[in-house]
Amino acid sequence: MSELKPSPTSGNNKLIHALRLEGRDFGYLCAHIGIADTLFLWVGVKRWLSAWAIGFEVLAGMVVIFLGPFAFSVGFIKLGRFLEKRADAKKAGAFDAS
Repeated sequence: MSELKPSPTSGNNKLIHALRLEGRDFGYLCAHIGIADTLFLWVGVKRWLSAWAIGFEVLAGMVVIFLGPFAFSVGFIKLGRFLEKRADAKKAGAFDAS
């Protein structure tokens, strides 16, 4: 009878895998939305308003709106990697249960 091996996505690994996938997908989504919104607003502002200051404020605002969620998604990925390393260290006996 063959011995069953634990799935690589069992227990904590499911959470880690989910965090990494969510972070990656959220990052891609934010990149698409941020780039599209930045281009759309920049073209619109430059077409209808001639004031450079307003154009730069809108562009800076869109960069902040893009970078905030992007940093959040990178945080998800980093958290997943940290939990993965911690789980591996626990398996190796680096942490005492006492």
